[in-house]
Amino acid sequence: MSEFQAFDIESVCAHVGADPSLRAIIGPGEITAKEIGDGNLNQAFVFLTDRSDRPALILKQALPYLRVAGEGWPLTRDRMRFETESLLFHNRIAPDSVPKVFAYDLDNSWVAMEFLADHEVLRGSLIRGTPLRDAAREIGEFSARLTYHSSEMSLSAPEKRAMVSNYTNPELCNLQEQFVFTNPFFRSEENKWNPAIDANVATVRSDAALKRAIAMAKADYMSNTQALLHGDLHTGSVMVTKAGTASEASMIDPEFAFYGPVAYDLGTLMANFAIGALAQTALDGDPQMRLLRQAELVRAIPQAWNGFTAEIERLWTLDASGDLAVRDYWGGDDAGFAAFRSDYLLSIAAACGPQGGCEILRRCMGIVSVGDLEAITDAERRGTVERQLIAVARSWLLDPIPDAAAPDRAVDHLSARIETAIASPGSN
Repeated sequence: MSEFQAFDIESVCAHVGADPSLRAIIGPGEITAKEIGDGNLNQAFVFLTDRSDRPALILKQALPYLRVAGEGWPLTRDRMRFETESLLFHNRIAPDSVPKVFAYDLDNSWVAMEFLADHEVLRGSLIRGTPLRDAAREIGEFSARLTYHSSEMSLSAPEKRAMVSNYTNPELCNLQEQFVFTNPFFRSEENKWNPAIDANVATVRSDAALKRAIAMAKADYMSNTQALLHGDLHTGSVMVTKAGTASEASMIDPEFAFYGPVAYDLGTLMANFAIGALAQTALDGDPQMRLLRQAELVRAIPQAWNGFTAEIERLWTLDASGDLAVRDYWGGDDAGFAAFRSDYLLSIAAACGPQGGCEILRRCMGIVSVGDLEAITDAERRGTVERQLIAVARSWLLDPIPDAAAPDRAVDHLSARIETAIASPGSN
């Protein structure tokens, strides 16, 4: 095993230049590099030469500490193994939805992959008011492929258990357990929030019913090994083609990958659409265009869900060879198998609200906020939005789940709560 070397600009250029496979991707000429991104965990570099006009390669490296917290918060570099192996798995089961992996070195904790030059981060695109296009559906379809190919829908039980063992990601799961489900809800030194919501933070922390619901969502996260997850599927982990081109969403940064409840990925995504929709209320711009953008983000919740369910249906009915619902078990009872699939999807939908509610709350009162809220520079206007979000999160966690006649309507109550908040901006 070689000694770990944390790259800087000079050393990473020298390393890439000396690697024939990476040099072939970048092309001839003198190599220059630039560090990019606002990653909370890792550093990332893109590369140019004096003969190229745009990067073709990005190299991402894990450091031995949590970057957002500094060197005082040590963190294993093994997370790069989880990210690399997840990306390789994604390349196999959904190659059009992720960047292509070119090379990796697990000893030095780096992976080199395709730089998506025609893409931009979805969160920033939405803050600027760029239309979402088909991105929500495409993300849902990606989640479905990941779910199907990593679960007993397609795998034998021993195959699935072997994958569960391989993707045990204890340190980053522990981070999520602390930062999503635990620390925001009591006094913990790393928490940060807008002083305009001091009273709301105190109310959340003293709400016994809400904290029981959060604890149940945490228990599901910790104990449910349903399928391989992206693990951090929010609008900052999705790249989309730039405005004026055909829609194409690509998922990035799966270092939090682990086996968990599918609703954690989907609920996190839905929560970030909710945050984006309500944050638009406090951003400057044409009010009519703002309403149109908010409506699009509200629709994104059922669009992502229906993209997920439609792709699960397509894959599972095409090949039901996994141990979860083998064909012989149903004995030709297609209606019975269809009813089981519906029940299974409805059980995932029922967990999306609680998981998404935790995500909303932690973005309002935990260690890491999101760009949608940080773009609101006036503390009182931001506070109004955050109070609305806290009310939405409480509803998602506590309100009874309506009976859904079919899976395609199973998350309508989540988007309806956001529509109510948009219609009554000062009601919370």
